[in-house]
Amino acid sequence: MKIAVTGADRSMGAMLCRRLAADHDIRPVGVAAEPATDLGMVASAYHRADLRLPSSVGLVLADIDLILHAQPYDAGQVEGRPGSDVLDVVARGTYVLMNSGHEAGIGRMVLLSNLSMMKDYPEDFAVSEHWLPHPQADAEALAPYVAELVGREISRIGKMECICLRMGELGAEDGTSEEDALGAVQKALHREMSSGGYYWFLEHVASGGRFAAGQGC
Repeated sequence: MKIAVTGADRSMGAMLCRRLAADHDIRPVGVAAEPATDLGMVASAYHRADLRLPSSVGLVLADIDLILHAQPYDAGQVEGRPGSDVLDVVARGTYVLMNSGHEAGIGRMVLLSNLSMMKDYPEDFAVSEHWLPHPQADAEALAPYVAELVGREISRIGKMECICLRMGELGAEDGTSEEDALGAVQKALHREMSSGGYYWFLEHVASGGRFAAGQGC
């Protein structure tokens, strides 16, 4: 399978590029001139792209079967960018990415979001995917939620299937391990979706801590 992986210039995207490359044809995509982390055997395939520009997105989606949109997971971790720019990159970038993917005949996007938007609920609450997000009022917290809203609404009108995986801090004790993150993505690549015309699925992916019991909705 030919997979375009956004956010390849950051830790989660880079890890998935390295781990998925053994079984898939990976096209790493990032906003930085050079990735800051190791991309393994696919380093030479790295593409720099502004996801807000259809012309730029069209180039990275050529001959692609599926989009793994890891950028929203840690979109706020872009040094030197004001909050409004971060939100624009993620919101408009996700919108352009999905619409360009639809025009290119791509049927599915796996969107990586962040469980941090749920952390302000009291610790003794059994918070699952059925609970409404409660992000803090800053760009880093809002960016993944905005990406979710874009993905959900575009999937609602049937343009593209969108499977959203909310993950915790990579490798943290109460976050998401590399193995669990990889396993959830691999499952999402081949997940059978319902035929009801609303192609959206949401799942919490946590290896430990308060969010580890989610079942998906």
